[in-house]
Amino acid sequence: MQLINADRRNPVLLPAQSKLTTLIYFMYEHYRQLHVGPQALLATIRDQYWPLNGRNIARSVVNKCVICFKLKPFTFEPVMGDLPKARMQPGRAFVTTGMDFAGPIKIKICARRNAPILKAYICVFVCFATKAVHIELFQGTSSERCVSEVGINWKFIPVYSPHFGGLWGSAVKSIKHHLVRQLGSTALTFEELYTVLNRIEVCLNSHPLSPLSSDPSDLNVLTPGHFLIGGSLTCLPDKDVANVPTNRLRRWLFGFTGSEVEENSKNLSLNQSIPLHYNRIVSYTDSESIESETEKSDLGN
Repeated sequence: MQLINADRRNPVLLPAQSKLTTLIYFMYEHYRQLHVGPQALLATIRDQYWPLNGRNIARSVVNKCVICFKLKPFTFEPVMGDLPKARMQPGRAFVTTGMDFAGPIKIKICARRNAPILKAYICVFVCFATKAVHIELFQGTSSERCVSEVGINWKFIPVYSPHFGGLWGSAVKSIKHHLVRQLGSTALTFEELYTVLNRIEVCLNSHPLSPLSSDPSDLNVLTPGHFLIGGSLTCLPDKDVANVPTNRLRRWLFGFTGSEVEENSKNLSLNQSIPLHYNRIVSYTDSESIESETEKSDLGN
C-alpha cells in the first residue's frame, strides 16, 4: 500500500524565474482555488510540482491579485519624524505644554437619584520635557475659562494630522483607561468627578520615565512627580515633627547640635592658634597604616 503517489514522490521541478511558473501554475491555481492564501496555494502546487522558491512566488501572486488587494489592502505607517526641540531640552515642568480636550462626559447637577445630566469636558496639560500631566474639568469649552494668563504663545498642529499630537493623545488615552475601569457608566457630580481626575493625575505622574531595573542596589525609578514635588507622589510622606514635645526638640537642639558646634569651635581655635607658614616643620600621620609612622618634611620655599 502506497501512501504517497508518484507525483509527490517524484515531482516536476518548476524554475523560479520563469513566467510560465507564475502565470500558468500559480495564478491559475490561485483563481481555481477561489483566491486562497499563500500557504494553501503553495500546498496545492506541491501536490504535483515542486517550485523552486515557491513560498516567495505564492506570496507575490497573492499580493498582486487585484481582487484580494481591494478586499484587504495594505496600510503603510509613516516614518517617525524628529522629536521637537522642546522634547529634548531639560527645563522646568510645564514650560512647554501640550493641551487637548477630551469628552464630553456626563455629570449630574447634584447627588439626587434623578438629577439632570450635563456635559463636562476634560482639559489635559502635558509637559514636553518631563511628561508631567495636569488635568482640569470644565463645563464649557470657552478659552476664557481655560486660559487666564497673557503672553502664552500658541502653536497649533496641522489639520487632519493627529500624529502631531501623540504626546497629549497618549495622555488622553491613559485617562480614559482609568475612567472606564473606575466609573463605567456611572454619572458623578462635578466635585466627585474632579476628585477622581485628581487621583488619575497622581497615577499618571507616578509612571516610570525609564525601564525598571532588576538590580536591588539601583536607584529608585524616576517619575514625573520627582520634577513636581521632588519625590514620588505615591510614597509615604516624611514624618511631621511639628507636634513633637518641645522638651525633646529642646534636648536635640541644645544637646546634639550644641556638641557639634562646640567641637567645630575647638577645631577652628586649634587651627588658628597654630598657623601654618613656609619653612615650618610639621608631622603627619598615615591613617591607612596600622602602625602610624611619623615623618618630618619641609614644606619648602
